[in-house]
Amino acid sequence: MRKSLKAKPDVEWQGLCFRNGMILLITNSSHQKEIAGTLQKELAEETIATSDLRGARQRLKDDNFAAVVLDESLFYSYPGDCEKLLEHTGASVPVLVNLGVHSAQRVARDVVRAVQRARRERILARQAVQWELRGQLRSDLTGLLVCMQQALNVPLLPNSVEAQLRSACMLADGMKAKLEGE
Repeated sequence: MRKSLKAKPDVEWQGLCFRNGMILLITNSSHQKEIAGTLQKELAEETIATSDLRGARQRLKDDNFAAVVLDESLFYSYPGDCEKLLEHTGASVPVLVNLGVHSAQRVARDVVRAVQRARRERILARQAVQWELRGQLRSDLTGLLVCMQQALNVPLLPNSVEAQLRSACMLADGMKAKLEGE
């Protein structure tokens, strides 16, 4: 007997894989309900099954799905409609599966891997953007500090202006230290 994917101790299910919730299964397989039930049981997420591509596209507009599982047979039978559907997946992870060959348990494992991979890619992309933004902010702060230091060297600078410039320098130094510490 196969172990349920939920029983794996190395997989954190709640909040890790399926932050958006539901799974949308799109297939015209005669085993649609069985596959949807297995996905729901194995992934512990509500699974909505349909064979209607237009209805599925509307569901994607209306609801958030962690994954959109599309049967390859539909993809090859209706490529244009499936492409339109895939344009509306948004943050949902599209997973193409061959339900004529693979078991529902295999499909569940593929969905988990795809969602986890997409999550890792999003985290890495966010980190890259943060790193780039930190670099730009450090550079801008350095420019501000240089300008303020030069302004402090102006002869006969009124005391109130000098105090404000020193205060701004301290704030900018603090911001730069925080950016460099991250």
